[in-house]
Amino acid sequence: MILGGLSAVIGGYVGVLMTHKRVQQSPGGMLIALLKAEATKVLVIAAQLLVIFKNYEGLVPLALIGGLAISVLVAGAGLGAVGKNEQ
Repeated sequence: MILGGLSAVIGGYVGVLMTHKRVQQSPGGMLIALLKAEATKVLVIAAQLLVIFKNYEGLVPLALIGGLAISVLVAGAGLGAVGKNEQ
């Protein structure tokens, strides 16, 4: 379960690093940068999961996928709460 969550965290970090590159300040340029960051995040997560499935002997696939799913849900809940400050 830890490996699945860790792969999502690392993938998210790589996605954040991709958004720090200088892009055009137009809405289209920002959208392209975000799409590239999201695609990179998904590829990094998929590559890590492939390596984990190939090399880890005592793997419980359900726990690995469960950890990944939980981390995605937590990240989604965090993004959903952004900007909803009650005053």
